[in-house]
Amino acid sequence: MAHIDFLFAAALIAGAAAIFLINKQKEKILSNDRSGSQGKAGQNKILPMRQKKTLQSAQHFIGFQDIKNGIIILPNNEYRLIVEVVGTVNFYLLSEEEQEKIEAYFRSLLRSLSFPVQFYIQTRLLDLDEEVRYMTGKLAELPPQLQEYGMSLADSLMRWTGAKNVMIKKSYIVIPYNNSDFNEAVRELYRRRDIVVAELSKWIECRTLSSLEAAEVLYIFYNKEKAVTMKISDAEQYGFTESYVRGVGIGNLRESFEETTEYAER
Repeated sequence: MAHIDFLFAAALIAGAAAIFLINKQKEKILSNDRSGSQGKAGQNKILPMRQKKTLQSAQHFIGFQDIKNGIIILPNNEYRLIVEVVGTVNFYLLSEEEQEKIEAYFRSLLRSLSFPVQFYIQTRLLDLDEEVRYMTGKLAELPPQLQEYGMSLADSLMRWTGAKNVMIKKSYIVIPYNNSDFNEAVRELYRRRDIVVAELSKWIECRTLSSLEAAEVLYIFYNKEKAVTMKISDAEQYGFTESYVRGVGIGNLRESFEETTEYAER
């Protein structure tokens, strides 16, 4: 009997201890919940301020601030002007004498430089859309027999470029300059450009890129695959390259759709 009473007392003590521990655990959980809810309430007050501080414009992520007069404006008063080498020379098809002459011209260019330059070659997908539009626009001036042939040629060109990823290369010389005064930077960049162009023009054709062409180089750098179907010239036409974007009106979209449909039906 005493043994049974002892077991009963032990069971009561164990039950009381379990209840005590459970109550303690509940108090701890409730305390954490209260502190957590207070913390969340505090976070709800602070979070909008943090978001406001970290919000940045899309221009922050593209690496440059603006393009004016063909000059790319970078942060920290850095500027870049781009000269495109338009002509091409197949060095290995030239005679030995012609090769030596080209090498002499290139050495002369390097000796004339008292400032750094960067040679940049950009590979891009071949886009014949403008050429095809020009061809189809001139078809009305041709006899009916030639109109049919011209339309067939235009369709063949579009199918060919659409079926194959034909790549072309563009060669550029990038001229840098750093100065806190933009006008001074423009004068110095133009002076450097004149030196480069004068030396290059002795043996190959070159030209300075406009603001839109410089933007196109950057656009294709970031969007090589999309640059054929979504052109920088379209963004310029609808005002997407401006600081204040107006957007595309429904009339513009309807007109563009009608032009596309008309071309597809031909």
